[in-house]
Amino acid sequence: PTALRAANITEQTRYFEFVYPDGYSRITGPLVQDADGTYEDYVRQLGANASTLDAPRVSVIVTANREDFERAQPAKGGIDTWAAGTAYPSLDLIIVTLEPDQFFDIQAITRHEISHIAVHRVSGGRAPRWLDEGLAILHAGEEVIGRVRTAASASMGGQLLPMASLQRSFPSATHKAQLAYAQSVLFVRYLLEHHTLK
Repeated sequence: PTALRAANITEQTRYFEFVYPDGYSRITGPLVQDADGTYEDYVRQLGANASTLDAPRVSVIVTANREDFERAQPAKGGIDTWAAGTAYPSLDLIIVTLEPDQFFDIQAITRHEISHIAVHRVSGGRAPRWLDEGLAILHAGEEVIGRVRTAASASMGGQLLPMASLQRSFPSATHKAQLAYAQSVLFVRYLLEHHTLK
């Protein structure tokens, strides 16, 4: 990340420091504009106030391609091949790529990762993985219908994953990971419809 900063543009907001490739401001501009309000809204939904949380700015590294995205990761070889964004809440770090993604756009990806930061800070890092991921999908406004189909298919085949197994981590196999995301968002949506997070 330090090496990438030297060749890129840096822009600060109240809660974030964006680092992105020169010449991409048309794409990154909306991300920078949206970030503080998005973060404040997520923290508020979780029953807290962003302005009273004692936390440093989050570094958001925006890379132009997959190669730079992988190089920017603090832990080499630890990301899924289909991931277009990563969040490291304990490092106050988000990394996203501008390389086209088959599922989401860059704004949805960034909102998803900001949600992970908000959940970690409000929960003190104690939120189970299924709750963290389910909230991130809903916060980002990601498509849910396809995930309903994924979970329904697994349910009919008796292949649903035990929620207890999704407390700390998700499966590494792509199809099981996608099922874990599907189950998480559907369970969290159910909880939000019948309970409150506050």
